[in-house]
Amino acid sequence: MKNTLKRILCGMATTAVMITSSALMLCVTVSATKTFKPENDRAWYLKYWWQDFSSYTVDTKNVYGDSPYSIVIKNIDYNNTYLSRTFDVKPDTHYRFSAAVKYSGYKLIEDADYKELSGAAIGLTEPWDMRVLSEFVRTNKWKTISCEFVTEKDQTTVGLSLYNSYSGCSSRGTAWFSDIKLEECIGTDQQDKVNSDYLLVSDDMTPGENITVKGALPTHISALSISKIKDKYYSGKEIKPSVTVKGAVKGTDYTVTYKNCNSVGRASVIINGKDKYTGTVELTFNIKLKKTTAKKNDSTLTWAKVPGADGYEIYYSTGSKYKKLADMGVSTSYDLTKLKSGSYILAVRAYKKTPYGVIYGDLSEGVNVKK
Repeated sequence: MKNTLKRILCGMATTAVMITSSALMLCVTVSATKTFKPENDRAWYLKYWWQDFSSYTVDTKNVYGDSPYSIVIKNIDYNNTYLSRTFDVKPDTHYRFSAAVKYSGYKLIEDADYKELSGAAIGLTEPWDMRVLSEFVRTNKWKTISCEFVTEKDQTTVGLSLYNSYSGCSSRGTAWFSDIKLEECIGTDQQDKVNSDYLLVSDDMTPGENITVKGALPTHISALSISKIKDKYYSGKEIKPSVTVKGAVKGTDYTVTYKNCNSVGRASVIINGKDKYTGTVELTFNIKLKKTTAKKNDSTLTWAKVPGADGYEIYYSTGSKYKKLADMGVSTSYDLTKLKSGSYILAVRAYKKTPYGVIYGDLSEGVNVKK
């Protein structure tokens, strides 16, 4: 069977020598981890991430082989993140991009579109119409992955990326990238590499089960400028903040859906690309408890109910700091005769119990009480 090498290839593992139908192919290192600066190497830069849910660090201890360091991308919350870097290349030349990767603490978001696109991977992202991904790794064992591409006749640079999950496949966890290499492959017939299909091979697939997308690929919606969302206060009704996607039309180029927006806690606005745009962007914001108002009526302290609250706490101060006095549950009054003699400043705050902890509102304005 003729083994035609296509313009974009994704390998299940990197090897030093590859046999093609035309000749023996030898890959010569053009750039490698050893040539990168391990101290906060900002040649790799965050290209895409959801607000502050991911971090990028350098690890000099957890490395593969004799590589001096690893680049680490941690998704603190469900996210898909990638780092990019520009490399100089020769026109009309065959290259292999490879790295040793591993993944720890993997957890996929429940409504992920494609599990096979989550985990640690590498790829070519610029030019956009030549995009390619390697397989995705989700295990805590080092594995060498690679992808190959052929530059255009007038091309002199490429943008290469390190991924912690891809669009529509948000995950939690940490991805390590070590022994990163860009190699020029010598001894191949460039005439064979004329197919512009986009091929993807995942470690969840058996060999030959490629996903093939022909023609121009749509633009990821995250490439557009999207407005951020400020925290909101719960009023008892569902909150649906507006969002602006510059250069796109809602309903035509993207849709907007909301998640967890009808209660106190963390909520999301989800933007899904349509037609010429693809992918998903999730903007998160907090729905907070309003601050209650408290007042003294004779020998009773009372306060206003707060929408969404499960209960209230009273705090007192005899100096500069507040200390907790009592958890009043759902009650909205406190008998001041229970206090010992003295002068106090009393304040109240609401709270809400959630699966991920207790959320508190701000303390009310202080009320002077003398007994």
